[in-house]
Amino acid sequence: MRAQFDGYLDADQAYWAALTVWRRCMVAAGWDFASPDAAIQTVQATDLGQADLDRRQTAVAGADTTCDGQSQLRTRRSEALERFVRTLAPMLIGDLADVYVSRVRASRSAQQILDPTRLG
Repeated sequence: MRAQFDGYLDADQAYWAALTVWRRCMVAAGWDFASPDAAIQTVQATDLGQADLDRRQTAVAGADTTCDGQSQLRTRRSEALERFVRTLAPMLIGDLADVYVSRVRASRSAQQILDPTRLG
């Protein structure tokens, strides 16, 4: 589904216009990332000490917040996702909802099993 949505997003003009504004804003702030996902991956892959990593994450997150406000990139992505979902067959949407519910249940079960207050 993610690959299908990415393909859908590739053709969404409002998203691409917002991404262009976001990129320009990030470059002006001193960061050259292709997208918010690329920014996250780059920061996570950085081999820095914890204090330097924290400073870099804070700086990138601050610039991203400012640039998202100017570009409305995440809003445009969310709107595109809503349009994409409306193109899906109702049966597929039901299947995806079932997968989501299963994942939530599995996560809750794992949290209960791993809960340190249950030990000892």
